[in-house]
Amino acid sequence: MIVNKTPVTGIILTRNNEDTIQRALTSIIPLIQELVIVDDHSTDHTLDIIKSTYPEAKIYTRALDDHFANQRNFALSKANNQWVLMIDSDEEVSQLLKIEIETVLENPKYKAYISRRDNAAFDKWSKNHSGRPILLESQLTFENRIHETVKQTKLGYLKNILYHHSWTSVKAYVLDIIQYAKWQANDWYHKNPHYSLPYLVLRCFVSLPC
Repeated sequence: MIVNKTPVTGIILTRNNEDTIQRALTSIIPLIQELVIVDDHSTDHTLDIIKSTYPEAKIYTRALDDHFANQRNFALSKANNQWVLMIDSDEEVSQLLKIEIETVLENPKYKAYISRRDNAAFDKWSKNHSGRPILLESQLTFENRIHETVKQTKLGYLKNILYHHSWTSVKAYVLDIIQYAKWQANDWYHKNPHYSLPYLVLRCFVSLPC
């Protein structure tokens, strides 16, 4: 049994994640003493599952507005502990990663840590990594509308796996591609207003979501 001695706030951003939120919650509860949820107006049973699993959760309703860094920074502002474990609602902390996080927190050498992240697509797994820290001090801030990360400090690396339950069907995959295309187009539009919107939409379809 994992007993984490360092106070940690768990953070999860949500929007209509009733199929994956239970797994995410179960994976972080042994490591946290506080849970912050920032929900982008879910209309399914996501919040019901959260309330039944972790009744003390602090739940905030806030529109994502195509800006992940702002959403994450809002969540960080609600954390009462120095350390935060922040995962997405379709992610799961593996048992070995839980043990590693507990060990790291006994003597942290960095202010933020990224991890290996394996993606599940159609019952197959692929090895990957993400530049988005999952374990970090709460005073740090995220940058970038999408593919957000922190740039104020050197990042440590956790070697064990964060499972990303990406796509369970072709439909989920296609919908995700379309959504990320919209986010990417919006991001490019704000950075390069001389680009036409059709150009941005076409260009972002060559990129897969991470």
